Amino acid sequence: MYRGYIMVCSGPNCGRTSDRIAEEFEVQIKIAGLRQEIQVIRGSCMGLCSSGPNVIMFPEGTIYSHVQIQDAARIVNEHLLKGNRVEELLYDETKVTNTTRGLDQTEFFQRQTRVALRNCGVIDPQNIEEYIAVDGYAALYKVLTEMSPDEVIDTVLESGLQGRGGAGFPTGMKWKFASGNRGQVQKYVCCNADEGDPGAFMDRSILEGNPHTVIEAMAIAAYAIGADKGYIYVRAEYPVAVKHLSIAIEQAKERVSPRILDLCCGSGCIGIAAAHTVEDARVTAIDLSDGALHITRETARDLGVSSRLLTMKADVMHAPPRGLGQFDIIVSNPPYVTEDEMQMLDRSVADFEPHEALYGGEDGLDFYHAICDSWGELLVPNGRLLFECGWHQADDVAGIMQRHGYKDVTITEDYSGVPRIVYGTNNRPDVDLTRDA
Repeated sequence: MYRGYIMVCSGPNCGRTSDRIAEEFEVQIKIAGLRQEIQVIRGSCMGLCSSGPNVIMFPEGTIYSHVQIQDAARIVNEHLLKGNRVEELLYDETKVTNTTRGLDQTEFFQRQTRVALRNCGVIDPQNIEEYIAVDGYAALYKVLTEMSPDEVIDTVLESGLQGRGGAGFPTGMKWKFASGNRGQVQKYVCCNADEGDPGAFMDRSILEGNPHTVIEAMAIAAYAIGADKGYIYVRAEYPVAVKHLSIAIEQAKERVSPRILDLCCGSGCIGIAAAHTVEDARVTAIDLSDGALHITRETARDLGVSSRLLTMKADVMHAPPRGLGQFDIIVSNPPYVTEDEMQMLDRSVADFEPHEALYGGEDGLDFYHAICDSWGELLVPNGRLLFECGWHQADDVAGIMQRHGYKDVTITEDYSGVPRIVYGTNNRPDVDLTRDA
């Protein structure tokens, strides 16, 4: 944690010398013994190009303009070490006796309503944590966990959002046209960040200063129309944009949190083990028993994963509750004891285990049918469904999954060499949740 930041603008005008200015600040901070307290950030264009190169001192927000390499030492010595402003370098509109106006208080910015550029020059474009801190990826999380693809499209339609091109075509209508035949054809989301159109000179600034917002928007569009691949066109003449975008893509990949659904969770062993083993996994554990869910919550708390595990009471034999969202993996060890086996159970089991936790119907397969019929629709495209089953049921469970369209269905032995684990991949990428948030 740093007590302050120096953001050096790397926009089109400032960027000619910004790298060398930033490097000099790093040298001077080291000389001053402030490496553990102050961080230098290569930011994006703030819109003050005529005053560049620009440097912002955070957290106070002091703006220095027309900064040269040799000014770095003076700013560090005066501003950081002595607490004095370097008056002659202050951006003109921010000069006030004994204080400094923030950017949003200047005439230049008060005449603006920054939407697409609201984070540019404010956050570090190379740090996903700063994007998340200003509610970045919150919209994507809401979409994936609370909304169906069609609900997303309806929301965009109702918003009146239009493309920035000359035609001003409704974005929601474009998404609606593209959403047809989900799962039947390969679809792509293409982001055209070219600036060939008159007045289109903000694409570069967005990619340089807020690249994660482009990734988030493309992910939402992909979910809405049923695409799983995306391309971004950016000019090779914009090396900073290419660099920041490449960093953002890798950071986003690293921060993907898998969603896991544990059906008929019982004491929560499987879901808790998944949360404990898979870093950042978010687990929803479902059971009909209040007692079982209580044990699950207590165990999750004891093992330090309660913040990533949600319990919910629901009957797996019925359709899923509304608003669950979609999951990367569904796991289940459901009741699978047959009618005949129930009559033969040892007293040590029959007298202590609840009937509803054991009985799986006449052939022990009722829950496997129900889960594949309804709950499997909660899987994301190419999501995994994994079952535990009785010692003699693996082939039957595999057959049920294959009849429901799962591909690569595999039977695996447990540690005793008994075939009791069956899993497969969802082969229906046209999954469409029609549940209200």
